[in-house]
Amino acid sequence: MKIRFNKRKSLWALGFILAAAVAVLDVLFLPVKNELVHVAVAMAALALVVAVLTKVEIRSKWMTPVLFVLLDFAAILLLHIAINGEPLSVGAFLYNMQISLAVILLLTAITGRIKLSGGIWITLCWLFGMADTLIFEFRGSQIVLNDFLSVKTALSVASNYKFALSGQILLSILLFAAIFLLLVRTPFPKAAWLRKLPGRLLMLVLVPAVLWQPVADLENHTTYTWSNRGAQKPGILYEFALELYHLNVREPDGYSPEAVQAIAEEFAAAQAVDGAEEARKPHVIAVMVEAWSDLRVLGDIRTDVEVTPWLDEFMPTTIHGDAVSTVYGGNTATSEWEFLTGNSMAFMPAGSMVYRQFVRDDIRTIVDVMENNGYASLAMHPYYKNGWDRSRIYDLIGFDKMLFLEDAEWGEKVRKYTSDDAFVDMLISEFEARDPEKPLFMFGITMQNHGGYVVEDYEASVDLTSPVCDDAQAEQYLSLIHLTDSALQRLIEYFEASDEEVVILAFGDHQPNLSPVLDEPMGYPSYLQKHTIPFFIWKNYESEAREVPLTSINYLSMMLLDEA
Repeated sequence: MKIRFNKRKSLWALGFILAAAVAVLDVLFLPVKNELVHVAVAMAALALVVAVLTKVEIRSKWMTPVLFVLLDFAAILLLHIAINGEPLSVGAFLYNMQISLAVILLLTAITGRIKLSGGIWITLCWLFGMADTLIFEFRGSQIVLNDFLSVKTALSVASNYKFALSGQILLSILLFAAIFLLLVRTPFPKAAWLRKLPGRLLMLVLVPAVLWQPVADLENHTTYTWSNRGAQKPGILYEFALELYHLNVREPDGYSPEAVQAIAEEFAAAQAVDGAEEARKPHVIAVMVEAWSDLRVLGDIRTDVEVTPWLDEFMPTTIHGDAVSTVYGGNTATSEWEFLTGNSMAFMPAGSMVYRQFVRDDIRTIVDVMENNGYASLAMHPYYKNGWDRSRIYDLIGFDKMLFLEDAEWGEKVRKYTSDDAFVDMLISEFEARDPEKPLFMFGITMQNHGGYVVEDYEASVDLTSPVCDDAQAEQYLSLIHLTDSALQRLIEYFEASDEEVVILAFGDHQPNLSPVLDEPMGYPSYLQKHTIPFFIWKNYESEAREVPLTSINYLSMMLLDEA
């Protein structure tokens, strides 16, 4: 192997220009306190300059195994460097290297060229690593397998997020440029045997041999999708392998059709006794409010104006409390599925999206209960019907009527989403237009408070006074919740004046994914704190006030039926 410096003055000039450009980016856009990030960026810039000014020649055919390993190492480095805040353990790194090497071997069996295969795989790894980093910045969770089934939903809301250059992203870009340039400009030793059938077969035979150990060890590991540490703990490739291994829903211990039947018979007997008196049939309304949470559960948060003055007075007069949401910062459809079915994600594969992966036939939900009791049913959501595949899911659930963004003029927008006020107007309009012969069950999901909270032309009406920190995202979010407070007040006041008996449940789907600026002054809130959302159940025909002990979203539908 030979290394030669290029003597062309133009390339030296280009090298210095690149170094200067990186220095400017570092100073202007990377005000990070960690000096190691600056050092890493400087070293990556130096690597890029070296790649421009040098040419490596590899002639020996015995270097072929080394080239496979170097390409493999480069792919894993580019896959993780933008998102990882800590190095992988040795075991995780080796398992990811083995999976990556298997992919390179497979591509080489197809193309017959090591350089082409390595270039394709390195590029894909870098692109995925960048995408994973940006998704984590947007929603606070990394890419999991089910995300590939919800790309349309993600793209439809991506414009509401703002890209910010970070040290790790710049480091990733510089390293990719250096590695790719070095790869393109380095002649590889001729390996004509790889283009022949025996060589291609050898590559294919090596694939299962390389994968044997990580695959055999899958049953001894679990996914890290709940704690969003898949990239840091098992590594991205091995995390995907674990998700694939744990994808199928497995029967719980002690499950059998006979056991289910025995439980059902107990409840049927109890219902026969309780049903001696004719059941009351008020209208039932459930509103899942996008990203509604009370950030005070995280710690001592104070503002210059009251964020939810009406709710603070109203909720203690209702059946109210806190519930734990499975998700954080996104994946609304998970909370939706738990509420409608009463099922818990605790029994589903970690990181799965039930709507996309497991709902193929009719499913039993609260809608069946209501319709079996003579109710008409309506689902409404001021967003596109293809979001989370809702139009198909709602049809399988059996809603009599569905109302999406495309189906009506929803009215006023806040930022680019239908306001909660406009949602309330539509809900009241649909209630007034209902079939008078049947009680109505309405399930609605709002959209106003959807992340991200970086819209420049939206002026926040709430300022943080404690903790003292510059958190524009939190202030924009709290300003939106201030509007939600007024909208819910209008909803309740309308039905207070109605002669029709109505039960209303309102609850949040998850907490917002805000910038980490608040974490340190708030004492780094726990996982439970960040997954807690408020709810209330209110009836306009009788007054009852009590605080419910901490529960979870999947129990809210049963509580609603019980109160109705």
